[in-house]
Amino acid sequence: MTSNNDLDICWYSIDSGETNTTISCTSNVTELISIQGSNTWRIYANDTLGNENISSVTFFKDTIIPQISFGVGTQNSGLSLSQSNIYVNVTVTEINEETVTFELFNDTDLINSTSFTNNERTINWTGLVDGSYTYNVTVNDTAGNSNTTNARTLSLDTVTPLLTYNDQTSTNNTLSTNPWLYVNWTVTEANLDTITVVVVNDTDVVNHSTFTSLTTEYNTSLSSDGDYYYNVSVNDTAGNENTTTLRTYRFDNKVPLVAYSNQTPANNTVSNEPWIYFNWTIIENNIDTITVVVINDTDVINHSSFKNLTLTYNTSLLLDQTYYYNVSVNDTLGNSNTTELRTFVTETPSVSSNPSDSSGSSGSGGGGGGSSGARAVNNTVCQERWRCSGWSVCQVTQQTRTCIDINDCGTIVDKPSEIQNCTTCRESWDCDEWGACQNNGQIRMCRDQNECGTINLKPTITQTCALEICSDGVRNNGELGVDCGGPCRACEVSDFLTGRAIEVKENGQANPVVLMIVIGLGLGGITFFMVHKRKRLKRSKRLNEIKRAYSKKRKKKR
Repeated sequence: MTSNNDLDICWYSIDSGETNTTISCTSNVTELISIQGSNTWRIYANDTLGNENISSVTFFKDTIIPQISFGVGTQNSGLSLSQSNIYVNVTVTEINEETVTFELFNDTDLINSTSFTNNERTINWTGLVDGSYTYNVTVNDTAGNSNTTNARTLSLDTVTPLLTYNDQTSTNNTLSTNPWLYVNWTVTEANLDTITVVVVNDTDVVNHSTFTSLTTEYNTSLSSDGDYYYNVSVNDTAGNENTTTLRTYRFDNKVPLVAYSNQTPANNTVSNEPWIYFNWTIIENNIDTITVVVINDTDVINHSSFKNLTLTYNTSLLLDQTYYYNVSVNDTLGNSNTTELRTFVTETPSVSSNPSDSSGSSGSGGGGGGSSGARAVNNTVCQERWRCSGWSVCQVTQQTRTCIDINDCGTIVDKPSEIQNCTTCRESWDCDEWGACQNNGQIRMCRDQNECGTINLKPTITQTCALEICSDGVRNNGELGVDCGGPCRACEVSDFLTGRAIEVKENGQANPVVLMIVIGLGLGGITFFMVHKRKRLKRSKRLNEIKRAYSKKRKKKR
């Protein structure tokens, strides 16, 4: 400070004159502390004559680093995202903000740098390809102070994982007796998160396994027969997912269940009817064939196989024969089961003689009563033989039938029940084509699809049929088939016995002339067969007697 006159007093202020500090007019003042923001410093002086002057300087002080941090919506570092954009939001605290700069890097280069001077706080980089990206944000103030966020890294992945079954995996709807389910697959995914295998059946989750490392096969045991459904799914760290098709594995290691139903005659049934009807139930999901076999003591009477679900069978029989029958079931894997072999005896109905004697004296040895279902008739035991009609229509949860003892024993020891509980059931019959004409008759099989157990609506299963005239080779007697004779081979007796050259007349009635010829030839053939057989039996018996006599004679000579 200088003056033309002698200086008197000097002083200064560093707060715009609010506070003054006196100093020597010839001294220097250092280490004064300014405040953050705007500062005005002043210096004053006066001389001995009372003259005064002032000098001031104003400046701005900013030594505070700006504050910056990521805001709402910014993804955390280290994530994988199934998207093609990156959104960044920041929060800034700075009075003297100059610029905010957003920078985005890929694995090798800076690919975008955007600066704002208008207090913008967000940026959204779009159209990015899959890959790894790193970004940060820097803020600068007017004093040259700056601050930068930490760097964050994101992985963009919009590609669905590739997942396929391998050849060792069973094809869909595989049917097997193997109680092990093996599955393997191929996965193509750089950012694998989890692999999940799920196996379920019709009622429950059998297995649910999740793997967090690369796994390409799975094996599990199956506890029971049934259908199992399985698939494999894979997730990547970006949330992309892929799943294989759902496949079915059908495990069948049990034999089919087959059992006779109530309408089937009991074992060793004796009947006066020339036919047999029996039915059965089956529990099997994979039926291949159902086979019914009926034999007698010398021959196979019938051997029928069904590919579709069949639960009934009916065939005509000869009287006075013993027949044996059963039902077998095979599934598609070779498991099989067979019912018990039952015996069915047909007899010509007996005719009672001297029925008035049935109440006569039984003698003095009576006591005790005899066997079940039998009584003495003319000093012989009368065995009950019950025949029952079909069950009536179900009414008020009950149905009835009528049972008659065809031997008229007068006892009811073995009489079957004539009433049973039921639910309302409407018969629905389905019949096969008529069979070949045999013995002037044809039969067919009819099944109640609803299995009501009644036969009130059952269609007829027999009808008459006629033999063709086979002599002139011309259809001149109402024949439907090709007449024998003429250019055809000559007719044979066996044609009539075996049913060849047989057709049904259109009007359902046999030509009387034809029937006469057929009956005559049939009876003649049977008579010839019986006489021939009897002669052979007598010849054989006589030969055996001669052999025995010759053998005895040789022993005596010894």
